[in-house]
Amino acid sequence: VTISTCLAGGIQLTMRVNLSVAMTVLPHQYGWSDGWDGFMLSAFFLGYICGQLCASTLASRVGAKRTLFLSVTCTAVINAGVPLFANNPALV
Repeated sequence: VTISTCLAGGIQLTMRVNLSVAMTVLPHQYGWSDGWDGFMLSAFFLGYICGQLCASTLASRVGAKRTLFLSVTCTAVINAGVPLFANNPALV
């Protein structure tokens, strides 16, 4: 349990850092307006806070292992879909 928790925390920290770094390049690459990158980062961190609240409730009901697996899987799937949504703004 300890090793999987450390790995999951590392994966999610890496994804958060990668988003912050990528947001310095994405607006120029896709022609977004100046405020759009701030909106994207704000939406991400607001979703992160809401996710923490939901995860705590879920962990108390189904257990920490299942909640951890679900949260890492969801984060990976969403981050893998970012290029799809960046190329097709109508999907957002």
